Amino acid sequence: MVAILKYFKEQFDLILQLTKTSFKLRNEGSYLGIAWYLLNPLLIFLVLYLVFAKRMGADIEHYGLYLLLGLIVWNFLSLTTTTAMNNLLSNSMLIKSLNFKRESLIISSIMMGLVSHFFEIFVFLFFLFFFGIKPFLIILYPLILILLSLFALGLSFILSSLVVYFRDLNNIWVFVSRVWWFATPIFYSINQDSGLIYRINLFNPMYYFLDASRDLLIYSKLPQLNSLIILLSFSIGSFILGHLIFKKLKNKFAELT
Repeated sequence: MVAILKYFKEQFDLILQLTKTSFKLRNEGSYLGIAWYLLNPLLIFLVLYLVFAKRMGADIEHYGLYLLLGLIVWNFLSLTTTTAMNNLLSNSMLIKSLNFKRESLIISSIMMGLVSHFFEIFVFLFFLFFFGIKPFLIILYPLILILLSLFALGLSFILSSLVVYFRDLNNIWVFVSRVWWFATPIFYSINQDSGLIYRINLFNPMYYFLDASRDLLIYSKLPQLNSLIILLSFSIGSFILGHLIFKKLKNKFAELT
């Protein structure tokens, strides 16, 4: 039992150190540093709000908050997957020279994404209180965030392991994620009358994550049970598939990176 606890402590310390290193490297040479974690979603929010507030957002209650939270949740997925894809390649010397669990590099990208997410959620909570909205159900949001982290981790396992074999995957993922972004109701809403876009989003994990997050934080209502079951299925399925692929391919990382 002591040996098991010692092993997990060593792995946690390694992940924590990798997260700190990634965080420092990401902000190295930047005058604004961590302020970019706040400015990035706010600047994008401002542009989208000015363009769509009186069009697609006219019938959405608290559209500004609806849009901002959508960007924040999406940013978490985007940051973690992009960082994970680069982690294996940028740490090639570490992989070749040290014997450690390669999964730690990917988990550290999720940890760094969580740090960024906490900054952004803090700003979002400020706006909630500014507009007089009291998020009574915020205590349940960590459950959604855990499922989102699990989903992002599985996807990161898949992308990071495949990019070692196919370097063009980085560019392909940029295109795919951009299409995915537009297909996801971030700056617009959908319902059963929305036709094809609604049917597409029934298979879109981020649609359910956004919907559950908005229900809890903005509209103070519990997500539907079937939505939570779908979220759980996507998260566990992504993690299991991602870990299996990563485990299958990781033996070649040292010679390919």
